[in-house]
Amino acid sequence: SEMCIRDSIYMSDGIPQGDSMSPPIAIGTCCYFEDKWVRSNLTAAEQRSVFFTRYLDDILMILSQSRLGHTRSQEIIDSFRTDCYPQPLSLEASSDNKYLEMNVVNTGNDLHFTFHNKNEAHWPTQKFFNIQHYSSIAPAGQKSAIMYGTWHRIRRATTYPSNMMRAA
Repeated sequence: SEMCIRDSIYMSDGIPQGDSMSPPIAIGTCCYFEDKWVRSNLTAAEQRSVFFTRYLDDILMILSQSRLGHTRSQEIIDSFRTDCYPQPLSLEASSDNKYLEMNVVNTGNDLHFTFHNKNEAHWPTQKFFNIQHYSSIAPAGQKSAIMYGTWHRIRRATTYPSNMMRAA
């Protein structure tokens, strides 16, 4: 049989993730540009007032407005969004205050983190698409490890003990 390719499909924004080496290359590339942006846009004092972390393509940035002021904090965020990466790489802002499996709660004086249960809408029949149901035929040790890992992930993702019980 003969194959005919009529159209090429490509990503116009971001770094393609098809090859097994693409995610590490993408992360390294993004880290390079982030480091370059920090060094050229923030003073040493400002660098101590800005914290950000990356997990693959998710970024959490926390700024101390009490140290930087509202105007400078907003300037930093705007500059990071528009100037950090060369075209065609770009950032999309999220207004729902979620980072990975956490809700970020700003109380005015402190930041707290609660577990964001993506399956909460399915309650009480939660569906965990990446693991087996506990009543499956998998070995008991594997199921226990899955439960322990899930509990550990919830515990790390929250600063409210009451949220741990609700998430479980």
